[in-house]
Order: sequence, then structure tokens, then C-alpha cells
Amino acid sequence: MICQGLISFDTSFKFEQNHKAGYYKIDLPCGFFYIKDRSEDERNFYPLFFLLDGIKYEKKGLHSGYRQSLESAIEENLDKSTFVGISWDSKSQILTLISGVFGIIPIYYYFVEAKFVVFANSLPTLMSLIPLEYRPLQNKYHIAKYLSMDAKFGNAHQDTFYQNVRLVPPGNSVKISGSGVAVETYLRYNKPSSNSNEELFLAVSDTLKESVITSVGTGNVVGAHLSGGLDSSSICAFAQLAYGTGKLNTFYFDLKTKYADEIVYVEKIAELFKLDHHNVVPSNRILDYEIEYISILGRPGYGVFPNAAHGSVINKAVETGCNVLLSGHDGDSITGFGTYEYFNQFLEKRDIIGLRNALKEFAVIQPMGYLFADWESLSVEQRIRTFEKYWCFRELDRAILKQNTSKIIWLVKHFGLERDEIFGYMRRSFNKATRKYFGQKLPASLLNENLPLNDFSKQKYPYDFYGQYTDDVEGVYLTNSPDVSRDLFTLANSKGISFRFPFFYKPLFELCMSASYETKFGNGIGRNHLRQGLEGILPDEVRLRAGKGSAGAYSRRTVIDLYNQGGGDFLSSSSGVWDYIDKKKFDITWTTLNKSDLSNFNYVTCSRLIYRALSIAIWLSKK
Repeated sequence: MICQGLISFDTSFKFEQNHKAGYYKIDLPCGFFYIKDRSEDERNFYPLFFLLDGIKYEKKGLHSGYRQSLESAIEENLDKSTFVGISWDSKSQILTLISGVFGIIPIYYYFVEAKFVVFANSLPTLMSLIPLEYRPLQNKYHIAKYLSMDAKFGNAHQDTFYQNVRLVPPGNSVKISGSGVAVETYLRYNKPSSNSNEELFLAVSDTLKESVITSVGTGNVVGAHLSGGLDSSSICAFAQLAYGTGKLNTFYFDLKTKYADEIVYVEKIAELFKLDHHNVVPSNRILDYEIEYISILGRPGYGVFPNAAHGSVINKAVETGCNVLLSGHDGDSITGFGTYEYFNQFLEKRDIIGLRNALKEFAVIQPMGYLFADWESLSVEQRIRTFEKYWCFRELDRAILKQNTSKIIWLVKHFGLERDEIFGYMRRSFNKATRKYFGQKLPASLLNENLPLNDFSKQKYPYDFYGQYTDDVEGVYLTNSPDVSRDLFTLANSKGISFRFPFFYKPLFELCMSASYETKFGNGIGRNHLRQGLEGILPDEVRLRAGKGSAGAYSRRTVIDLYNQGGGDFLSSSSGVWDYIDKKKFDITWTTLNKSDLSNFNYVTCSRLIYRALSIAIWLSKK
């Protein structure tokens, strides 16, 4: 826990408080704040700023005597990957809560008009501050959204699993007075200009290195997750350079499953940079970890598979004495692949030659066994045709939804679809639309049909801080990526470790937005601007490797284990989960998950649906 507090707007409102070791306390006539004390080794990465009547407070609650405006304090912290801010103005009686650029450190609040507001960066802590008579009910809309695969989720919106418990959205501040709440956006993105690709490549590498050095800090015992992929390998390379003569601890999820075995790349990086490396076999106590972590989070998690793998690495980091843990999550979104955006540029211009060449380049170089079960047995020409049809049908879906007749005709004409393929596609689309078809095609959710809820897939990010950069920004903020980062930060923080994500760095994100889709696409490998920037730093086997490991098989296995270890017992007929989930859909998806002949993509889809249903059932049982 980093901060918590209570402000009363009603003099008759009574509140309680207890001393908390490791925190400094600010007493007010109308409430109190508890702020995590700042240790010496955090001077370069302290994640909080606190202003009281415009005076900046520092270590041990001693004010600096330095007067600072809220705008100046935010500007001073903008380039930090993680921060939160608190400001109290006793004259105006306004509390301001500020979330960081990417919202990795959560800050929750609960407001009762004309009565009080409580806030904390821990949801269980927040709930403990709310008087019993004001305890909030479950938020059925949010629960349903969580269970839907269609939801553009991310941390874009303020709602949580509890009614009126809000999350300060990233890039925003929330001003709270006795009469109401106002959300204000402070964040703006600007693309820097680059004179050449060579300058861009160098700038990307230097900026990532700068973020890693800041994350490592001084005086810390640092560990890092090393998966063997491009992102984690680059983080570990720069972290070891920043760490100097000491050895960086690195940890590898040894999942021992198909598509996830990356040990050859991990060993290459560990040997090259002389890392103190640990292979961590995830605990098989899947249910125990899930129950523990739901309790720590105060809600279900947002990951795509159970928490035992991440939990095992966090515990190993504690065992080795680390107080900082680095992760390459989510370098994919921050740097951007540029792949589908590049395809769409040709599609918009109706340039069939350019489009087919781009699709061909991608299909030849990218391993797609996770998407097509028979990919390894296909010839090069078969792979090209398979991917072309996959992409074409994907675009047909979009064109039909938008009733774009000219696009439909153009796709059918130029991709040489056979009559049987067209009729087969139309039949599947019709059956899907009428909800009578369920075979290999999995549902978007397990939700009951009668839930009076909105179409989550149509949600837009409600805060305008990106101007013309919609695709880039929504590719980060409307995905699960920041939610997963927030989960990992919270779980590690509960064990005394600061989880840090160097890719979540505003200057790096802006720099990557400046790269053209053609530059990012390269020869079909994707993320070419990052790969070229890492030339001479990472070995080519890692730097130029297409594709990466997939945890689909591990996800499937652990979700089945979660169910069999007792998770299924939480799905009794009296469970509140059936208020949301269709039992028939659940049973069919569970049966599908247990089949042995599906693609990795379908396993991931089934696993996520079942895992979220089990997570909600476990959480509801603890209410």
C-alpha cells in the first residue's frame, strides 16, 4: 500500500484511524492521510507526490517549504512510468487524486455527496475505510463486462467491481469536493519528428535504455523476468549494463509446454550478459494462488491464465532478496507491430498488388502454429493462401458489420474466393448472428442472453489526449495490458517488491508513434524500428526472431487444474455466477477446452472464458 486517506465534508461524520508502521501520517481537522515513507533507494523512483495547500511534502512527512502548483507537480512526473499524486486544498476543500500516464499504480476512491470521500491504492484497504452502513454493492455491469471476450476493456473507464467505487483513469486527475466529482485530463501525446530511420532506430534504443536505467535506480537488488523474447531480453541487457559490477537476477517461467519453450533463447541471453539466472517451475498449487491473489487484489485478476506462474516468480524474487522486479510487459503494444495497420493502408487505397505482397511477406516469415493447428505441415504457398483467406474473412466480418458493400465486393473479387467458400462463410455468419451455431467457432462470452447490457465492443476511450493518434493510443489503453500491469504491481507490492515496466514510458511511446507503419513492418517481421535499434546489443537469434512463445498450452492446463483442484466446487447451483453465465455455454466451452485437437488460439479463447468464470465464482464466494 502506498497511500490512503479520508476527508469528511460533514462535521457530524465520525471516522476511525489507526497508526500504520512505515507510513507518515498527516492529520487534518476533517480527516487524515497515510503516505508510504520514502526510502533512500527510492529517491530516483519514488512513485508518489503529495501537496498540502500547495506545499510539497517529502521524506517522513516533512514539508520541503517548496511551494508548487499542481500543474507543475504533474509535469515534473510525466516521464515516470509509474506515479500517483495527491493534493489537498483546505481553503477550497478540494481533494485531487492524480493517476499516472498509464495508470499502473491504481488509485481507488469512494465518494458520498456532502458526507465523505475515502481513497487508497489498495482495493481491500479502501473497502476497510468505508463505514459499514455505506458499504457498496457489486457492480453487475462491470462483472458482465469482465466476463465478455468482446469488451474493449483496459483501464479506460472508472467503473470497478463495486458500485460507486471508482478508479482514477490514467492520464487524468479527479477533483472531489463535498458537492461532486470532476474528471480532468492532463495528458497530451505529441509525436516527435525524426530526420531518418537511422536516427529513429538509435533514439528508440537510447530512450528504452534511459527508462531501464531509471527503473533500476540505485541501491536496489534488482530482478527481471526473462522470457527469451525481444522485450524481456532488451530489458535484461540494459538492466545489466545499468547494474554495473553486480549480477542481475533473472527469472524464466519454465512452463514446459508446446509453443512456450524458449529456454534456448533465455540461456543465450543469460550467458552473454553473465546474468544470475533462475529457471522457475510454476507451482502446481493453482487454486491456492488464485484464492490468495483474489484476496490481495480485492477482486478477480485481469490475466489470461491463473496467477501461479507470476506468483512463483514473485516468490522467487523475494527469496533471492530482490526489492525491484522488471518486466518487458507490454512492449508489443507500446512499440507497435505495424502489421495490420500496414495492410489497411493498401486496403484503403484498393492497392491489391501492394496488399498481397505485404500479406505474402508476413505469411512467409511468421510462425502461426498458434493460430492454425496444421501450420507446420503446410507448404509455403499453402501458408500464404491460408493467411490470405484468414485476413480476408476477418475484413469481410468488419465490412458486413459496417454495411460496406463496396469493400465486400472488392474483397470477394480480388481474393479469388470460391463459391463454396463464400456460401460457407455466409452460412457461418448467419448462424452466428442467430446464435444457433456453436462448433469450432467460440462465443464472444458466456453471458446469459437476457442480461440488459450494452455492446462492450463499441466502447471508445472517453478521454481525448491523443488527438490524431487514435489507433496507437487505443492499442494500449483499450486492451488488457495496463490492467495486467496493475495486477502485477499490486501483487508484488504486497510482497515488498516494486514491479516496474520500463516500456511504459511516455517518451518511448511517443517516439514509437512517430515510426511509419512501413518502417515498423520491415520485411514482415514487425517492430522493425525496435529490432534495428537493438543491433549490436542483442544477438541476432533473439533480435531478428519472428514470432515468440505462446502460453496457450500452459493456460489450458492450469485452467483445467484450477477447476479440478476445487475451483469447480465454486460453481455450485447456488453460486451467484449463474446470474451472469449461461450454463449451457459454459458446459460446451469446458468440453471444448478438454479436447486435444484444437489450435492454440482456440485453447487460449476457451481458457480465458473458463478462467474468468471461475475467478468470478471464487470472488463471489468470499463476499
